[in-house]
Amino acid sequence: MENNNISNTTKTATESSPKDYSSNPTVFGKILRQEIPYHPYIETDTLLSFRDRTPRAPLHALVITKQYIPSVQSLQSPSLSSNDDASIEVVSSMKEMALQIIQSQQPTAYQNQDYILAFHVPPFHSVHHLHLHVLAPASEMNFIYRHGKYATGTFWCTGVDDVLKRLKKGQSAV
Repeated sequence: MENNNISNTTKTATESSPKDYSSNPTVFGKILRQEIPYHPYIETDTLLSFRDRTPRAPLHALVITKQYIPSVQSLQSPSLSSNDDASIEVVSSMKEMALQIIQSQQPTAYQNQDYILAFHVPPFHSVHHLHLHVLAPASEMNFIYRHGKYATGTFWCTGVDDVLKRLKKGQSAV
């Protein structure tokens, strides 16, 4: 069941979750178990997106996998699948959801491609669970975040298109 409605509500632990996320040790596991509040955007059977708790752009969302995947470096590991197509499907779905959020929340940024879609590379991430940062408009971000922390093509941060390109070539995600 897919819910494509963009929401500005806060969900809490009082709402039930049909899946078991008890083995996820991260704060995102707590969000998936609805033990802590969050501000959702879109949810599908495999992905959840919500507002970052410390936004670095007018729109700063995170798209996470519901399946526990430790990081972008794990995409080709046997814990996800030995088949590269599975990794490509996961990342492509995350990108598609991110673009839906930008189109809904920041249509001008979407139209002008004024956004950043990025994964932090371990150890330069704060949560050990695969998550895609969705930032828009990038032109309104503080310099240190736009050209520092979320600068794709660096050893600490990679863009979603770079990950997809590498996976499609049969290479590691980073």
